[in-house]
Parts: sequence; structure tokens; C-alpha cells
Amino acid sequence: MPMTTAQLFTSSEAVTDLLWPRLRRFFPSLRSIEQIDIHSLGSVQAGRGVIRLKLSVRTVAKRQKQLELYVNYDERGSSESIFRFLQKLQRAGFGSGVYGAPQPLWYDRAHHFFVYVPFAGDRIRDLLEQGRLTQKQLMLSVQHTAHWLHRFHQLPGGAAPKKVIRVQSTSLTLLPRTFQSRAQQHLAHLNQLLAAPRRLHLVHGDPHLANCISSGKNSFACIDFSESYAGSPVADVAMFLVHLDVALRAHISIAAIRKTQEHFLTAYYGQSGLTITPSLRQSIIAHQVYTALVFLSFTQDHHHRPSPSIRAILLRLQRIVDLGLKELDSDSATIVLAS
Repeated sequence: MPMTTAQLFTSSEAVTDLLWPRLRRFFPSLRSIEQIDIHSLGSVQAGRGVIRLKLSVRTVAKRQKQLELYVNYDERGSSESIFRFLQKLQRAGFGSGVYGAPQPLWYDRAHHFFVYVPFAGDRIRDLLEQGRLTQKQLMLSVQHTAHWLHRFHQLPGGAAPKKVIRVQSTSLTLLPRTFQSRAQQHLAHLNQLLAAPRRLHLVHGDPHLANCISSGKNSFACIDFSESYAGSPVADVAMFLVHLDVALRAHISIAAIRKTQEHFLTAYYGQSGLTITPSLRQSIIAHQVYTALVFLSFTQDHHHRPSPSIRAILLRLQRIVDLGLKELDSDSATIVLAS
């Protein structure tokens, strides 16, 4: 009986036999694989996951070196679409210069996985939590994120799946009763603002500091395209603003968070010389409200007994919704920033 993919990636011998012929094509200097360390980052047994392979290899020049590869596996076939997507990014220039992306190597149709070289560097969130990121470096990272996303958004969204962005009335029950009724009154207007534009662009779908990688050599990438879709770039802008508002509170002052958010907006829209018009501002606010509701649902689902720090996050997300709805009532609406 042939091995399943889950079984395959528990055996160093089987992985070596499967990968070696292809590896020699992509890395002709390799002579042999000395050792493979396999670490699952997702539930491959459930039919999908990411696997990290750390290879000790010997080159033709008889030198020993380390090679790190990742395997994305999904028996439902979505891994092939992600592989094609990464190929598209490489062709669009995300494999060279300052702004990069993971490098796809090959797709294995028989076992529903693809192999790729990760973008080497440190996650901005890790640097922040380890105290290795100054305010100046944080601002630079946020600027890089803005420029990377802006470049990404210039790609046509035709090949990506479309996603309907809509607030359901049931999600409003996550809000305090004191302003559920006002939220309900805004629902139609909110969903009108969230409606996808006629011209669709690629949207990352999950921009946050754990998905931002800096190599420390003037090279930067956003990773994890599992949530990417065709839609409005405003969705990414709003999500990153909400993420900064919540994620930075344990590390820097409210005033510094606000300054960081403003820097992101200036860097993003300054790339194309766009002015943030009243209609664009309203669209950003609507997507901030939507994002805060999504984050609320996710956080509550994963923290049935929230700690004080999680409760603070829930309160801030509720506050973003409240402020956003109030701004949509204003003739001169202001994008919701840290307060």
C-alpha cells in the first residue's frame, strides 16, 4: 500500500528519496543529503499543513552546509493554487530587489504539495517582542510594509478567488448592547461601503507584523498568502491599521502608535501620489469596522476565559467599531487611529 503524504513526511528516508532528484535540478552543487530534520507546523494528518525541512547537505566541493525548505500540503488541491500564485509573484519581480516573497520550487501533483524556499529574515513581531526593535526601526518596517502592499496591490486580481466582504447582523451581537442598535442602523450603509470595486486587485488578506519579514539587508517581504483574494486594497490598509492599534499597545505609547499608523498611511498613499478623499476615508473606516468585528469574533472564539490582556484587546476592538460608526455619521469623517 502506498504511503499517504502524512506518512511520507514522518520518514526521513522517504522524504530524501522523494526530494533528491528534484533538489539536484534546483541546486546542482549538491552532492548528497546527510540528514533531514522534519518539523510539522500544521496538522498534516488532517490533510493540510506546512512542514519545515532542515537539511544537512554536502556539496560537490565536499563542503557541508545547511538548507532550509518548506513544504505546503493540502490534499484538497489548494496548495497548487498557492504555488502558482507564488510563481506569479516571482514573475512580477518579487524575487529580486528590496521587496521579496518566498521562492516556489516545484509542485508534486501525486502528493498534493509544493516545496519552497522561505524568505530569510526575522518576523517584525518577534523583533518587537524580544525588544530588538527601536521606534525608528519600527517606523521603517511599517514604511516597508506600506510599499510592499502598494506594489502587491498593483497586480490584477483576476486569477485570485473573489471574496464577499460583508457585515452580518449576527456579528453585531459581539458588541455591547449600548450601541448594538446604532450598529444595526448603519448596517446597510456599512455594507454599501464594503462592496467590492469594479476593478479588482490582489489583496493580501492577512497583513500583520508576524507576516512581515525583514532580512536586515534592506530586503523585506510579506508572507502567508492563504487568505489572499481579489478585492479592494483598502481592506489591507484598514486591517493593518487595526492590527497596529491592538498589537503595539504592550510595547509603545498611544501617541507613538498613532504616529506609526499615520506614517503607514502616508507611506502607502504617497507611493502613488493619491489624496485620501472623503469617500476613500469612509471606505477605510468601513473596513476598519469590519476588521474589528472579525478580530472580535476570532479572539472570543479562541479565548473563552480571557485574561486581563485579552479583555483589553476585546474592549479596544469594540471601541474601534464604536468610533468607526460615529465617524461614518460625520460629514468630515476621520480614520480611526489609536486613542
